[in-house]
Amino acid sequence: MQAGIDIHVIGIQRVLKAGFNNSLVDYMLIGVQADLAHQESQKKSERIGAAWAAKKRAAVATGKLYTSRLPAWLEIRDGKIVEVQEPSGNGKGQKIPADVVREIFRLSALGLGSHAICHQLREMNLSRSLVVQVLSHRSVLGEFKMVSSGEVVPGYFPQT
Repeated sequence: MQAGIDIHVIGIQRVLKAGFNNSLVDYMLIGVQADLAHQESQKKSERIGAAWAAKKRAAVATGKLYTSRLPAWLEIRDGKIVEVQEPSGNGKGQKIPADVVREIFRLSALGLGSHAICHQLREMNLSRSLVVQVLSHRSVLGEFKMVSSGEVVPGYFPQT
């Protein structure tokens, strides 16, 4: 209001006009409305956090899916995480067979870098970033690292 801007509060149909003496009742109503909105937002945040925490506990305890985002060589089939058998997609959503992942590691063990590996497997049309991701991702060992807490869940993914 000091900058000359009118404030419209739609929920209670009030307008605080810049440069006018607004009533104390208007300020109080708007303050109460803002506090209620803040409390509602906090409750939603707590509920969503609790739901994610429960999902996390289930993932740790039973291996139940925590997220549908999976590494490029894994997919969900019949509610279970399994290795990809046939390549599909292109670019960001690209899925590659687990055999290709093993071949990437074999070539890396021979001393080839990501660029040379891409060249060797050019028929797969792999991006260099995907090869680097495969080589650095702990999920090939079966581990799942939760982004929110950094907690590692061993045995969550099938080892590739």
